This record gives sequence, structure tokens and C-alpha cells, in this order.
Amino acid sequence: MSKESLVKVSPHLETKALSILNVKSPLDSPDFDPTQYLNKLFPTEQALASVDGVLDKLQFKIDEMSQEAERLTDTQSNKGALKGNKDLDKAKEAIKELFQQIQDIKSKAAQSESMVQEITQDVKSLDYAKRHLTHSVTVLKRLQMLVTAVDQLETMSKNKQYKESAQLLQAVIQLMQHFKSYKSVPQIAQLSDRITALKKHLETCVIRELETGFNQGGQLIGQPWLLHDACLVANVLGETTKERIIKRYVDLELVNYRQIFRPMEEVSQLDNVSRRYAFLKRILKVCDDEHAEIFPTSWAVSARVCEKFCEYTRSDLDLVMKNNPCDVKDLLKALQLTIEFEGRLNKRYEKHVSDMYSCHSEGG
Repeated sequence: MSKESLVKVSPHLETKALSILNVKSPLDSPDFDPTQYLNKLFPTEQALASVDGVLDKLQFKIDEMSQEAERLTDTQSNKGALKGNKDLDKAKEAIKELFQQIQDIKSKAAQSESMVQEITQDVKSLDYAKRHLTHSVTVLKRLQMLVTAVDQLETMSKNKQYKESAQLLQAVIQLMQHFKSYKSVPQIAQLSDRITALKKHLETCVIRELETGFNQGGQLIGQPWLLHDACLVANVLGETTKERIIKRYVDLELVNYRQIFRPMEEVSQLDNVSRRYAFLKRILKVCDDEHAEIFPTSWAVSARVCEKFCEYTRSDLDLVMKNNPCDVKDLLKALQLTIEFEGRLNKRYEKHVSDMYSCHSEGG
């Protein structure tokens, strides 16, 4: 270390420190001057005779200082090592505590995750139970409504309250759709059998009402409102029942036509084709004036009468022209009358056909 790098203090402070440290040897003085010190030891030439003794003392002092330095070094080293060990132990202990805290946090996190999973599972179970309970309550309500409707339907059908029966039957059919998957349940199976029996009973009743409502000549003899309500039930029962009623009505309305215009009769010849069309006109007037309120508009029964009339007429005229020679004049006249007749039919049912196509378009 250079002399310039030493920390300098005031002479007063230095003297005070030496006094506190009890420094007596001039060798320990910070102002030690070797030349001055030698002059004090050997002030004269005679004093040089004791130089060996002085050297021994100096060597002893050097050894003593070396031992003291080693002692101080060892002490300082031991203190440093001891302090280092203590610091290391503290660091290890801190690391252990930190590791334990991390383990505790990890354990608590695992417990929290497990708790969250349990809570989630409980919530799912509760949600499933809620949905199941809601579904069960809905099924029970529908079943109660179905049983009530079936009981009422049995009463209404016995009393010939067909209008109310039609509404109840529609409700019963819709409600029964929800119990298709429960047919294996005995009570539901029994209820389904009751409904089937009721439908058959109602079908028999309404067909009988329509059969007795018209005589063999197609004239109305029953109560129109009762027949109308019976048709409402038939409409709910489905196409089979509806077609059965329409077919019978069409046959009844054309029974007189078939009897009068036989193929071999004079009235059935080609020159009397106008009488055929006039006969249909009278039938349609009866349908419009007396029977229109009986059948639902969607059934288009008068159109079905016209359709069947055209089939009969075409077949009859075909047979007439095959069996009898045709006069060209009569043929042209019949053709003209037929074209006019077809035009009137097209005009009459144009709206019905248009509405029918509109319904199909909306349904599609």
C-alpha cells in the first residue's frame, strides 16, 4: 500500500488514539522514523558495540509481531468462518422455511382444486336433478291433462257433443304424442287403449250421423249443425275417415244422375249433352245452398262431386260414341258445350285451386 493511499487524520486525533490503545513502543508509532530511531540507539561509536543485542531485540520484536499477526489472522479467519457458517445455516433454514411454505401453498392449492371439483360435481348433480325434476313435473302435468281430457271425451262422445269432442280429441292426440316412449308402462298402455277405443267409437258415430243425415237420393234429412260438428270430429280423426264420408256423399249426390243418364238411354246421347251439364248445375246449387255449411271448406266436396261427374260423363260419352254413329253437327255442338262447361268449372274452382297451392307453398 503506498504512503499516499493511507488515510490521514489530525495529529490530535492520532495522539488520542495512541493513548487509548496504550501504544508505548516507538516502532508502533505512526510517525516512526528509522534514522532517528537508530541515532537514539547508537548515539556514539562506542554504542555500536551493543548492536548484536539490539538486533536480537529487534528479531524478538519481529517474531513477536509475526506471532501476533498470525494470531490476529487466525482469530479473524475463525470469526469469519464462524460468521459464514452462521449465515449459511440461516440461509439454509430460510430456504427450508421457504420450501415448506411452497409445499404448504401447493398442498392448499391441491385441496382448493379438489374442493372446486367437488363443488362443480355437486352443482352438476343438482342441475341434472333439477332438469330431471322439471321434466318429471311436466310429464305428470301432461299426464293429468291427458287423463282429464280422455274422461271428458268419453262423456262428450256419449252425449253426441261432437263439437266439444273434436276439440278434446285434438288435445288428446297432441298430448299422447308426449307419451310414445312410455307405451311399456302399463298405465300408459291402458290409457292408449282407451284412446284407440274412443277414436273407433267416434268414427262409427260420425259416419252413422252422415249416413243417416242424407236419404238414398242425397237429400238432407238430418240436422245440419249436428252433421257439421260430426265432420269436425272426422277431420281430427284423419284422412281415412274424411275420405270415407266424402266418397259416400259424392255417390249419394250422383246416384240419380247415374240412374237417369244410362249409356243406352235416349237422354244419354250426344245431342243431349247439355242436359247432363244442367243436371250437374242443379246438384251444385243444392250443395251450395243446403249442404255447404255441413262440410269444412277445406274438404271441397262440391269439387269432388264435379270431378266424379266428369269421370262418369267422359266414360258414358266414350261408350255412346263407340256404339252409335256420330253426326258431325251434334259432335261440334257437344264439343262447344263441353268447352263452355269446362270454362265455368275452371272459373268456379280457380280460387280454391289458388288457395290450395298457396297453402302448399306456405307449408313447404
